[in-house]
Amino acid sequence: ASDRVNIQLISKIIEETNGKGVILVLDGYDEISDDMKKSQFMQNILKSSSLYLSECDIVITSCPVTMPELLSDLEGPGGHVEILGFKTKQIHSYIKSYFNQNGQLAAKLIEKLKTLPSVCGMCRIPVILQIVCRVQEYLGEAGLPHTMSGIYAKYIFRQLIEFIESIQSVNPLIQGVSVTDLLNLPNNVFPHFTELCEMAYKFSVNQILVLSQSDLSAALRGSAHRGSIYGLLTTESVNDLFVPGLLELYMFTHKTVQEALAAVYVAKQTPEKQWEIWKEQFGRTEMVEVWKFYCGFTKLLHFDLLKLVNSKSRQSEREKKALPPLLMISLYEADSEDLARAVFTDAMFKDITFTSSSAYETAILGYCLQFNSNIEKLEFKAKRSPIQVELALPAVLSHKNLKELTIQSLGKSDLAKFEECLKGCESSSLQTLKIGDMAAEFAIPVLLSVSKMPILTEIEYTGKKVTTTELEKGIKEISCDQSTCDLIEKSLMESALKKFHFSIPRPSLPKLMLSVICGLLCNNNLVDCYLKSFFPDLRL
Repeated sequence: ASDRVNIQLISKIIEETNGKGVILVLDGYDEISDDMKKSQFMQNILKSSSLYLSECDIVITSCPVTMPELLSDLEGPGGHVEILGFKTKQIHSYIKSYFNQNGQLAAKLIEKLKTLPSVCGMCRIPVILQIVCRVQEYLGEAGLPHTMSGIYAKYIFRQLIEFIESIQSVNPLIQGVSVTDLLNLPNNVFPHFTELCEMAYKFSVNQILVLSQSDLSAALRGSAHRGSIYGLLTTESVNDLFVPGLLELYMFTHKTVQEALAAVYVAKQTPEKQWEIWKEQFGRTEMVEVWKFYCGFTKLLHFDLLKLVNSKSRQSEREKKALPPLLMISLYEADSEDLARAVFTDAMFKDITFTSSSAYETAILGYCLQFNSNIEKLEFKAKRSPIQVELALPAVLSHKNLKELTIQSLGKSDLAKFEECLKGCESSSLQTLKIGDMAAEFAIPVLLSVSKMPILTEIEYTGKKVTTTELEKGIKEISCDQSTCDLIEKSLMESALKKFHFSIPRPSLPKLMLSVICGLLCNNNLVDCYLKSFFPDLRL
């Protein structure tokens, strides 16, 4: 037809003009195969030294899980924009809108999410929030599961039950069928569910999200009802760019649903087959979510998690020290205290570097620390913000065996929880506390709390760099009355500190600085002190 798009002609024009005046949008870097990522085409696109389409503006999108990989491949000038999704108020607004006829259920879900920071962190993504709402609607007054794998199991149940209800009139034999176990669904009702899960696994491994008719068996296509297969795989007709007519495409209701079904497929295999699968796939960024769901669906009852982790530990000593968030997610989703305690008895978990990339991972750090009685040293870093450090602070600061803690940074949103935790730190076993880039307001609660930690002998606080424009605002934020200054002086005087390296924020008041100096001079334990402030650096 004359109105069809000539792809070859467009490609030729773009190449001849070096892409001048063209914006090339590559949507879904996380969805392409490893071979495609390493291809010459992608190398030409990502590297500024390449002459290919040198005049073209390029926009690349990706899910967070593959962003580190993408950023490491990029060269030259460019910007990085992160879509943070819904904020707390928007999450609450969406829930109220979803349950507009049932305010009580909306309030119940909002309150529940406050107790489930790992789930609430994922609800920043609108589609996942919709899934959570549908599960709460399905459960009614029953409590929402506290893990994502538990929530997705209920979501899949809901979709399957809706499917049953939609075909009861044409198949009365299925009336009364109960759906309670994803791994043992009745074949007479869902004859193609296993095939659907196998397909989900196959295409998750190969990072394929959009399927064509040729990807599905005739039997599976024939099971479609009202535009979907079991309410999990939807069908859509689109115009074909190359030939006249419509093209039938199939997509899972969301990528996470595809990954959950892929996990069901793995979980239905023999233990030997499961081991072979994960020996090959564990640690691949594209399979992280599949693994997470697998842990939740199987509880890792017949799987040696530590053996798998050790089999993958062929990295450097520094990397071995870093506890992968994936391992913590595994334990959290498996929801087994016995398993968590058994894993953390290993000596490799005495010295841990934990890098969090989300509020979900931060909350899980707090969960796992309560089972790790072996840990002595923890370095806590943030890959990006917001990661809500306060979600892990109670478990970190109250740990009975933790001797050295390094926190890379704390934001103003963490201040209230930080102060609350420090007030109750009398039982802390910390001997060394190192804090990096913090907002100015944190200086006072740190100074007030050092005497409460009975065996704290070393503290290092580099402080946040304060610009000239922040001076006036900063003075107001960290100003303190004389009684507070007196308490700070007393706290430092009575502390067990032997080493004190501290950066007093530049907009601080002279009386605060004077209280710090007086308290330190009267401390009989102190042997190494270094202060940095708006005064010349002082070494006592």
